[in-house]
Amino acid sequence: MRLYSPKVRCRLAVPARYVPVPMTRSNARRSVLHAVALASAAVLYAATSSGLSRSLVQAPRSPAQAPPPATAKPAEMDAEAAAVGSAVATLAGFVREVPLRVQVAAGWKPGSSPVGGVWVVGELGGAAELGDIWKGGAVADVELVTSNGAVAARGRATISAGSRTFRLALTPAAPLAPGEYGLRAGARAGSAAVPVREALRFALRDAPEANGALWIRRGQSTRNREVPTADLRYRRNEQVRVEVPTLSAEIGSARLLDRTGKALSVPVIAAVRDDGDGSRWRTAQLALAQLAPGDYVIELSEGDKRMLTAFRVVE
Repeated sequence: MRLYSPKVRCRLAVPARYVPVPMTRSNARRSVLHAVALASAAVLYAATSSGLSRSLVQAPRSPAQAPPPATAKPAEMDAEAAAVGSAVATLAGFVREVPLRVQVAAGWKPGSSPVGGVWVVGELGGAAELGDIWKGGAVADVELVTSNGAVAARGRATISAGSRTFRLALTPAAPLAPGEYGLRAGARAGSAAVPVREALRFALRDAPEANGALWIRRGQSTRNREVPTADLRYRRNEQVRVEVPTLSAEIGSARLLDRTGKALSVPVIAAVRDDGDGSRWRTAQLALAQLAPGDYVIELSEGDKRMLTAFRVVE
């Protein structure tokens, strides 16, 4: 725009931004914001020119601003996944039916000098695998074998008519030493027999460590009685209890994990009980009504020690 000076008769060319504008509240606010923006730009330019832009733009975070530490390191996560996967892998053999299943737990009985022990639960297959003759009862024979093939202990259990399971504590002639062992098991009913054969191999660890677990089921199929089982396939209308030999009287804790190791909000009752043979057992028990079919892991813990053992819900 062009203005005329009152004193000089000539035209002055004045940029539009310098034209006087009446000062209103909104104009004053815009002027302040504009001034602040110009000042900020000037500071940033000066800092950049002096080599200080790095300290201004990327200032170190204070402890309060620092991101929280990761809950688990990758190595710890890998170890946890491997432990859970190893427990779940034991269920691979529960795809097809077999004439005889066996579960074993090895540990130590409490006392002034801990004594090694081995406990066995066996379960016969159904009529489709064995025939009706087994319904009248059977006899199971179990042998504990050392790593060099010597028999360390023998046991026999009677399976009553209408039942298919047994629980047996093996009593060796000499105290058991930590090491590798094998278990041979077989059964017979009249003229029918399941030949004695090596069922599995396991280790008796140094005291007070335990290895393996025994399982109990309770539900409609057991007439609401607690029955030992070697078949780790459960139904949703049943309860499951797992038992691990221990020297400690501390109850510890127990929780349920899914097959990926994620903790589930399902109540698990932890307890400790003493048996008539002098053994002591840490137990965990839960009802399965809330669970969908799938593989699950029970974690039993005491202090920094824990054991993972898996079972399957089939329907």
